[in-house]
Amino acid sequence: MTSAARSTVSATDWQALLHAHGLRVTRAAVSVLAVLSAQSAALTHEEVLATCRLASEAGFDRVTVYRVLDRLTQAGLADRLMGSDGVARFMLHDAQSSQLFECEACHRLQSLPEDAELQAVLERLSRSLRRRGMKPSESALRIRGTCADCRH
Repeated sequence: MTSAARSTVSATDWQALLHAHGLRVTRAAVSVLAVLSAQSAALTHEEVLATCRLASEAGFDRVTVYRVLDRLTQAGLADRLMGSDGVARFMLHDAQSSQLFECEACHRLQSLPEDAELQAVLERLSRSLRRRGMKPSESALRIRGTCADCRH
């Protein structure tokens, strides 16, 4: 799901998505999905919790949000990503969530922009591994550097 498509998703759509994945439809689950969908970067548990609390009159506690993030991850709707600082961050799962840029200063994790040449390189590498008798099931790419915000 692209970020443009995410921004137009309604609470009803999140409810349908949760239901389709066999998850309970709760106010907390819908709120967490909405928070994750509004971000271009992965968020820590604390960032998700703080944003849920700001966006809603309902009282969200840290355990509830952690459990929702865990269920979304287990269902394949979200990805738990470990930063080089050892902190777990979460983002909605999409095709780009395994291709990331991590800022070495602030540890922000962002999906790399879609790039046909990058996909071609990953596919070429996968074919090369198969020729060597290996069977790759997924690929992940993480580039580390300094984000535009931290460079200034």
